[in-house]
Amino acid sequence: MACTARNAFLECHAGTTAEFCKLYAGAHKDVVRGVRWLGPTARIVSFSSEKAAHGYRNTLLLTDIRNRSSLPFREVGAEGAPMLGIRASPLGRYILILLRGAPSEIWAVSQHHPLSDIFF
Repeated sequence: MACTARNAFLECHAGTTAEFCKLYAGAHKDVVRGVRWLGPTARIVSFSSEKAAHGYRNTLLLTDIRNRSSLPFREVGAEGAPMLGIRASPLGRYILILLRGAPSEIWAVSQHHPLSDIFF
């Protein structure tokens, strides 16, 4: 299966069955800038980052492609730095969030908290 982003939509294509499905990422109000698989699961993480009145609006969603549902994962108000990219650990348990000019963040997927809040 392959996924790509087009505007606020996530498009997935199943190569073995030649099926094509369009997933609407409901909380993405802006252009989706990145998509990553969460390990060997049927979940993907996507993000958008757009300039807002008081900084940047960074949105991160977890999407289950089996039932086509998306949930907001990291909800923060206006931030001073835009989100540049995301990386997922091989098993999909952690997400690395890359921010321009700011420290990177590592989040635990199961707990919806940055690791700095959990361990320190």
